Amino acid sequence: MNSRYYMKVIREDAQAYQGATSNDHIFDPPLREIFDRIPALVYLRNQLTGGIVWCNKATEEAFGLPAETIYQLGNELFEKILYPDDHYLAALSNQHYQEKEENFAGVIRVRRTDSNSYRWYAGVSTPFRYTEEGKVWLTLCVFIDLSSAVYTQPQLSEALHETLTQRYKNIHDSLTPREKEIIKLIVAGYTTKQIAKQLYLSSYTVEGYRKSIRLKLNVNSTPQLVALAKQIGLE
Repeated sequence: MNSRYYMKVIREDAQAYQGATSNDHIFDPPLREIFDRIPALVYLRNQLTGGIVWCNKATEEAFGLPAETIYQLGNELFEKILYPDDHYLAALSNQHYQEKEENFAGVIRVRRTDSNSYRWYAGVSTPFRYTEEGKVWLTLCVFIDLSSAVYTQPQLSEALHETLTQRYKNIHDSLTPREKEIIKLIVAGYTTKQIAKQLYLSSYTVEGYRKSIRLKLNVNSTPQLVALAKQIGLE
C-alpha cells in the first residue's frame, strides 16, 4: 500500500466532504446520471459518525428526504426511516467495521418519513475509504427493494432458505461446545450468576463467553441473542 498516495486521497476527500455545501459534485456527469438511474439505493456512509455523506436519487425517494437533509441528519436519520427492530443494525455495522474490513450485508425495513408503510431492502456495504490509521472511514452501500415487482418468487424463497441454512450451519460450526451450553442456559432465562453456579465457573468467565458469543452471532443484546438462538435450534 502506498501510504503517501492514500494520505493525499484522504486529505482531498476530507476537503471535498467538509468544504462543500453539496456533495453532488463528487460524481460528475455522466457518472452522476448513471448513479441516479440505478434502480437501487446507493450511498456513502461515514462509519466514524454514522451519517450518509453522499446518495443517489433513489435514496432520496426511498427516504422521502432531499439529499442535503439526509446529510445533515447524520446518524439520527436511521431512527426516522428504519423499522424499530432494525435500528440496532446501523450500530452493528459501525461495530463490524471497527473490527474487520469484510463486506457487511443484511436485510432491513425502510419507510419514507411521510409514510408509516415499510418496504424490505436487501443490501451490502463495502469499504470505500480509510483513515490514516488504516481504519474503515467510508463505506459504499447498495440496497435493492425486495417489495417492488419480483418475478422470481420461487427462486427468491429458495435462495433465502439456502442462505439461512448455510448461515445457521456456519454459526453452529463457529461455536464451541461450552458456548452452545451457555447459549441454551441464556435462552432458558439463566442469569450470568446462575450460569456460573450451574457450570462451576466464575461470573467473570461467563461474561467473557457471553461477549464472545455476541460477537460470533453479530448481536448486541440478550433479546437478539435469544431470538437468533431459537431460530437456529439452540434452546
